[in-house]
Amino acid sequence: MKIALISSAFYGHAGLFNKALLDKGLDVDFLFFPFNTVTYSFPYATFSNEINQEYFSQNIDKYDYIIGLEQGLIDFLNGIRQLTKAKIACQILDVPVHEFSHNSYYRERSLQQWSLWSNQLENIDYVICNNLTTEKLLKSRQFNHQTAVIQYPIEPIDIQEYERTDTVLYVGRASKDKGIYNIINALSFVVNAPTLVCVSSDKNIAQIKSYADYMNVKMQIYSDCGELDKYRLLHQCLFTVSGSIASTIPALLHLEGLAVGRSFVCFDWPTYRDFYGDYGVYVKPLDIGSFSEGISDALQKRTELDEIARDAKERIRNERSYDNWAKSTIQFLGLDNA
Repeated sequence: MKIALISSAFYGHAGLFNKALLDKGLDVDFLFFPFNTVTYSFPYATFSNEINQEYFSQNIDKYDYIIGLEQGLIDFLNGIRQLTKAKIACQILDVPVHEFSHNSYYRERSLQQWSLWSNQLENIDYVICNNLTTEKLLKSRQFNHQTAVIQYPIEPIDIQEYERTDTVLYVGRASKDKGIYNIINALSFVVNAPTLVCVSSDKNIAQIKSYADYMNVKMQIYSDCGELDKYRLLHQCLFTVSGSIASTIPALLHLEGLAVGRSFVCFDWPTYRDFYGDYGVYVKPLDIGSFSEGISDALQKRTELDEIARDAKERIRNERSYDNWAKSTIQFLGLDNA
């Protein structure tokens, strides 16, 4: 039995999905889409062949299962349906339910995207949902193929304990849609606010720092930060923060924080509580006053939140491991019986 595991982006986590399936003894080809002629190598995955459209079309018949790792591949998977008898699966990380509301800035774009997906998903045999909210939405739209909730895993790194510092941590794009301005604005109303540590390589990070200075918010920036440095910052921070303006793919940051015993403060978007669990402080979305109060409450209740995060630590590490993801995916797709 031969499997094609396809990623639409070149990132390290994709290699971990590949390794998880290989560790279960499966025969997997890991492909990167859009296909190109460049040879890449990173942990657990190497593209040593010329991977392009011609290569895939010539080799598609050898695959029994084709698995897309994220919803960006739905169009591609739909396009190859007529070319293969293989079973096709796709992992959907998030469907931003609230964006369908009439007062949403993203409503028109989201409805167009959903209309397109609704037709294309009919040609996909299995859908792996990142959260229960997404699965419920699919079923409410009369999606009749097989679905399962298998949440996105993490791979925590065990390092030495570091002394806590008066910091809160954000890792991600320093852009308006990811909520960096929301975080700064909320911290500006917090009495004796901690320093915001921001890990981002965005080109506009200097502009963000200037805005933080203008708002009298202390901010440290790490533009080049490896996994070990990120986990050091996680150990050192009081808790993690995010302020995305839309319920896009939930950040792994809060899960990674829980895996080392650090809680979080974030907006209470529909999919977030399902994804992170009740291990942090949720605040009213896009409400800076509520966000500021949530950060203040987290500072005042730090001992209580630390206990909650410590209780979550082992559970998160076990339930959200790549090994568990592989076991659940194999069972759902029937690969253990194939």
